[in-house]
Amino acid sequence: MVFLNIDGRQFAFVIFLLFSLVSASCNQSTKVVDNERAVNTATTNSATEAPKPIEASKNNQVVIENFAYGPGQLAVPVGTKVTWLNRDTMQHSVTSDDKVFDSGLLKQNQEFSRTFDKPGTYPYHCTPHPSMKAAVVVK
Repeated sequence: MVFLNIDGRQFAFVIFLLFSLVSASCNQSTKVVDNERAVNTATTNSATEAPKPIEASKNNQVVIENFAYGPGQLAVPVGTKVTWLNRDTMQHSVTSDDKVFDSGLLKQNQEFSRTFDKPGTYPYHCTPHPSMKAAVVVK
């Protein structure tokens, strides 16, 4: 049997890579409960088919759970306040891709809100977990 001769820094890097792979695989398909119905936010089979926006729920809330935003794409009218709620034990952020808004790190059960005053598509991600992506579509 051959043993690897690695130092602590290399070992930490290997652990980081393994954690990243596990985190990415957890983000493949997530069930999200949207008040009265369940929504499957799994990626579509077609590379050209974009996910359809979920119409705004009564409370316009996006839940962060299991390393995913749910719903992955939320459609709201102009002037709507959207609230994100982190249900994970891990800290997450809500950071717009163009850096217009940033929640900072949200602890478990912490919320962040933003009012969308202009129409457009606002993609966002989690800074510490860049594979977590979603968007708000304002009409």
